[in-house]
Amino acid sequence: MENLNRYNLSQAARILNIKSIGRSKIYKILRKLSIVDETNKPFQRFIDEGYLDFGLPTIRIPGFTVQTPVTLVVGERGLEFLRNVIEGYLKENQGPVIYKRKSKRITFDGDSIIIEDAFEE
Repeated sequence: MENLNRYNLSQAARILNIKSIGRSKIYKILRKLSIVDETNKPFQRFIDEGYLDFGLPTIRIPGFTVQTPVTLVVGERGLEFLRNVIEGYLKENQGPVIYKRKSKRITFDGDSIIIEDAFEE
């Protein structure tokens, strides 16, 4: 991957400026399309092509070393790749909500309380 400009996925989402698409939705799309694994690490094919890379930032506290989660990194070529992937995904999946958030619905039925799963749009 080129060393000129590298962006984390939050920065890349702001640069791409695709309506209602932020870092979390990009990760979900990339996982769904098998571009990154469940830990958000890109598969080797996409690293070799120069589209994506990752970092494992380490925080050093005297006496401790803490490994933080995988940070996806993209360069200029990766930004164009992400734009094409996201726009292609949105064309094929034209719903306004890519993923629905799971929540609870509470209703009162006389003297009882009913708690059930609900999905918000």
